[in-house]
Amino acid sequence: MTFDEGIILPLKDFEALIDYFIPDIDIWETKIPFYAVATDLITGKQIVISEGSLRQAVLASCAVPGAVDPVRLGDWLLADGGITSLVPVLAAREAGADAVIAVVVDREKNVSGKFETAQEIFYRAGDITSDKLEEAELLQADVVIRPRIGDLHWSDFSRAKGLIQEGETAARLALGEIREAMPVYKKMLRMIRKFTPGKP
Repeated sequence: MTFDEGIILPLKDFEALIDYFIPDIDIWETKIPFYAVATDLITGKQIVISEGSLRQAVLASCAVPGAVDPVRLGDWLLADGGITSLVPVLAAREAGADAVIAVVVDREKNVSGKFETAQEIFYRAGDITSDKLEEAELLQADVVIRPRIGDLHWSDFSRAKGLIQEGETAARLALGEIREAMPVYKKMLRMIRKFTPGKP
């Protein structure tokens, strides 16, 4: 099934892009446990894909509405997971993660108060809704990392190298928080406090 009218990137081209970067393996074959979050456009529910084709899971989880065709998987019609969860912290918790490190890559928002078109107002309203949902979910994360990405659009790959460096920098700055969030660190801290009376 295709929805050609208004689509920016044809599904075949998007599939070719995914195939280039993602190996043709099953999810269970990944070295690190992998879960993809998508949204079923029929029911409106968040769908966590934990089995089957890795390529198909990635394809479904980043099928941005209007830019790429949704992906039919069984009874589901799947699109970008960001529709229901911009940063899927709760999905990671439900998958059994001991510690959840959330990486937020939101663009800078228009907070100047200057809106020249109805479209800008529409987008700002959507941003507010998304931000509130995101803030609520991020409260459940152990660590939140926010790389500086400026006004980058998701489809702009020309700045990839610099953005990767920004991500690495942000992660290094958060290493202390990450260590403290690790279960082993927490266990050691509890033991130290147990055997050192009077210490906070």
